[in-house]
Formats: sequence, C-alpha cells, structure tokens
Amino acid sequence: MKISCVLPVYNGEKRVSQAIDSVLNQSFKDFELIIVNDCSTDKTKDIIEVYAKKDNRIKIIHNQQNLKLPAALNKGFKTAQGKYHTWTSDDNFIKKDGFKLILEKLEQNPNNDIVYGKSEIYVNGKFKHITSIKNQTTLINKYIVGAYFMYKAEVFEKLNGYDTTLFCAEDYDFFLRADAMGFKIKGFNILGYEYNIREGSLTTTQRQKVFESTKTALFRYVKLKGETKKRLGVVYSKIFTFKGVEFDRVSFFKEGLSRVGFFYLIYGAWFCGFGKFTRFFKYYFKFILCKK
Repeated sequence: MKISCVLPVYNGEKRVSQAIDSVLNQSFKDFELIIVNDCSTDKTKDIIEVYAKKDNRIKIIHNQQNLKLPAALNKGFKTAQGKYHTWTSDDNFIKKDGFKLILEKLEQNPNNDIVYGKSEIYVNGKFKHITSIKNQTTLINKYIVGAYFMYKAEVFEKLNGYDTTLFCAEDYDFFLRADAMGFKIKGFNILGYEYNIREGSLTTTQRQKVFESTKTALFRYVKLKGETKKRLGVVYSKIFTFKGVEFDRVSFFKEGLSRVGFFYLIYGAWFCGFGKFTRFFKYYFKFILCKK
C-alpha cells in the first residue's frame, strides 16, 4: 500500500462527511483512510461507521476517552500500513489530485523525506490567500510545511511520532525535530489542499496554548540542532514578537539579551521577516524602553 492518511476527529458531525469524501474521491486510489474518533459525543461515530461499511479502505479507531490531537495521530499511524504518511482534519479538504501530485514529487525526488505543497486558505468561508513555498532553513522562523504534506513512514518511526505534550504545536514540533535529525524537507509548487479557519477552531481558541507549545518546541529544536547565537536570536525574537498572548516580555527579552546580545536579537528579528522585524522594535519601545 502506498499511502496511509489519518483523519482524527472530535465532534465533527457538521463537516466530517466532506472531509471523508475528499479522500475517497482522490484520483490516486492506493491508500487507506484511518479515522480516529477521539471520543466524540455527537453523531460522528454513526457517520463514519456508515462510510466504513461502504468502503473497505476505511479503518476506524474509537478512543474511549478524549486523547487530543497528537495522541490521536499517534494511535492512527501506529496501525498504518502505507509506505507514505499524511493526515487531514474534518475542517479541511484534499483536492481531487492532491495525493497524486504530492506522491509524484516524493517518488521523483527520493532524496527528500518530507515534501509539501500549497494550500488555499479560507477564513470563515472566505478565500484569503494561497500559501507559499519556502526554503527548509526558514523552518525555525515559520511553520513552512503547512497542511498539505506527505512523508516517508520511517520519519514517523524515527521521531517516535508526535509529542503528546505539545498540543496545538505538535505538527510544527514534528517537522522541527525531523529537520534536526537530518531529514530532508522540500516544498513544491503544487496546489492540493483547502485549509479552513473558523470561529471555534483550535487555531482561534487556543492561542495561549499554541504559544506555550511553540516556545517549548523551538528551544528543544535549538538544543537538538546546536545552540548558536544566530539560532537563539531567531527564537528569542520570534517568541518576543508573538501576538495575541500574555507573558512577561520584559523578563524574556532580558534573558535573550544576556544569552545572545542585542545584535543577535536584531538579527533574529530581521531573519523572521519584515512583519516581525517592525513588531520587534514596536514591542521593544513599548515594553523595554518605556519601562525604564
């Protein structure tokens, strides 16, 4: 079997059918769909079981308690038979040629372990933009892989799966650790996914948890990759300029200043791009200079 696709779902009765249909309607047919029902309390269980009776490519795992996303992913992938892995969610849709396009890139470029493509981003049903392709070296600054990806099964095995303690940043952490362990990540100019951000989604309701998990993931990455002042400068600047969360920015800035110096904090902000570079100085004047 070529592809194992895991679909973790919790109370997804409103949209899970569309997500399943987007997988079953793929032009590439050699796959299994592993649906992990994470102890849903709505009609999700009934919906997915109807699908499983109609298509033997579907496997269902029912969790007896809500394990949350990273643990649900691990449970699904540990039963996977495919040579390549990917996953999706009940909010999102894989375009008809999504599997075909990304599988071709992975097999035509055997030196790559993880490949990714572009996604259409929708916010509350309105199209916003199409994601871009970045160099692997920018992964420390931004989660470049996005939602449309595929990787060799051995990546999951060697990383021992997703970190269950980093809920809301388990995917970013997964690819950071992959990079630190020497796996090759490559993006391609292919469009195969629709990613939806809605009110009530994890993206909008768990901002503080995203921040905390991202911070942990990034500092672990630097330890695994090697603690250079450049890398630390990027991480301190990225975290210092994190929007929409509350934390002691003054103490955090001073910690970064003592570890890498002001020059590497500025370098880190510059490396993170124009938006974070300008926000760095905005926050510097607001939280640091104005506190003196």
